[in-house]
Amino acid sequence: MHSSEDGGRLFTTGIGKAAVVAKRLAVSLTSVGVPAEWVHGTEWVHGDLGAARAGDAVIAVSHSGKTAELLQLAPHLQARDVALLAIVSDATSPLGAASAAALEARVPSADSGHGELLGSVPSRSIVAQEAICNGIVAEMVAARGCQPSDFKFHHPGGAIGIGVAPTST
Repeated sequence: MHSSEDGGRLFTTGIGKAAVVAKRLAVSLTSVGVPAEWVHGTEWVHGDLGAARAGDAVIAVSHSGKTAELLQLAPHLQARDVALLAIVSDATSPLGAASAAALEARVPSADSGHGELLGSVPSRSIVAQEAICNGIVAEMVAARGCQPSDFKFHHPGGAIGIGVAPTST
């Protein structure tokens, strides 16, 4: 996998409620010092592919793994040598299969009575996706040796940053 350590950039993307999860992943990573950018899943094929360079990585979030806009994105990223990673309910979904790696955010089936609200309203799936995103952020914090002072350096506002003075790194 490419990473910001190698000079590549990290993007997150999604459609609908999964886009909100992807956006939150990008802002959480940025707050711990991992440069990340969120791009709405529909914007890639309307010019934002121009931001993607060899060595970059895109994390696509989709419950079904069948989101047409994200599937359309896969060959364009591959042509640019950009790694596509997925957070999906099933790694064998079309998006999971098109990705270099896929993490599964499974929820019970609608038949169980514990699946998505009304059978298809994104609810429990976004909680599962958020849990995976929290795990990704935690792993990045650990891998980079991020300390509370590093987090405060990137987050000098609000209650977290009270008393944090700018310093050079």
